[in-house]
Amino acid sequence: MSSTERTVSLSFERSTTARFGTRVVAPPRVHPDPSAAEHAVRAARRAWEDRARQEYVGVLLMRHVHGLLVDVNAPMDVQEAALAFALEEQRHTAMCVDAARSLGSDGVLAFALPELQRRRRGALHEELLDQIVGLFVVSETVALDLLVFSLRSLPRSTYRDVLRAIARDEVGHARFGPALLGEIRASGAPWLPYPGDAAVAELARDHVARMRARDVVHEDERAMFADPALGAALRALGVPVANDFVRAYHRSLDVSVPAALARAGVVVEGAGG
Repeated sequence: MSSTERTVSLSFERSTTARFGTRVVAPPRVHPDPSAAEHAVRAARRAWEDRARQEYVGVLLMRHVHGLLVDVNAPMDVQEAALAFALEEQRHTAMCVDAARSLGSDGVLAFALPELQRRRRGALHEELLDQIVGLFVVSETVALDLLVFSLRSLPRSTYRDVLRAIARDEVGHARFGPALLGEIRASGAPWLPYPGDAAVAELARDHVARMRARDVVHEDERAMFADPALGAALRALGVPVANDFVRAYHRSLDVSVPAALARAGVVVEGAGG
């Protein structure tokens, strides 16, 4: 690991000792199309590295949430779910790194230092509720929608197989948040006092607003899809059409996030925008 003042570079490698640990799920083998243009390969490599970073940040978030759940003495099955999700995010990271390596990546990924530092920000119960809403109800809902969109829009390939493997886990992640929030809301759980629907909807609005402000695709990637040959090469390497991906992202924020809140029993106008 090497670091600078504001970024840290992590090397994602595999060892020969994994067989002594928990069950390891081998990722699908990935093979780039040899006819793909070099700049399409570079863009796809960057896309898979971006996915690997997102998945690894998910590992850190799940570990952080697990610590919060332990400290409030949440039900054991809830604690176990957070651990299971962290392991799944770890596997997703490895799969995305393998896909990036097949396109020439060295497996060394740079992170902004705050992405790797998960410090507690305030009152324990307030932070845990914020994570349940922001991570599980909002972010995981959007993540699943984008995977479903990608699977529907991409041609068959081993890269699409990687996304399908990740999506199988993300279904559970996306369902967990609304179910847990609904249980807390209905039961008055002593381990996490419920602050009321208006407070929860406000948390959701804040998270949605931050997600709306993100650049979810690279501008040069948008331009590449204007060339049919480059666009086809990118899609074959697991990268969906940029403008359609952005529309799916905002549609998820507008439609799926309010629906997830509603499944928890929280129905407040404007929760999606």
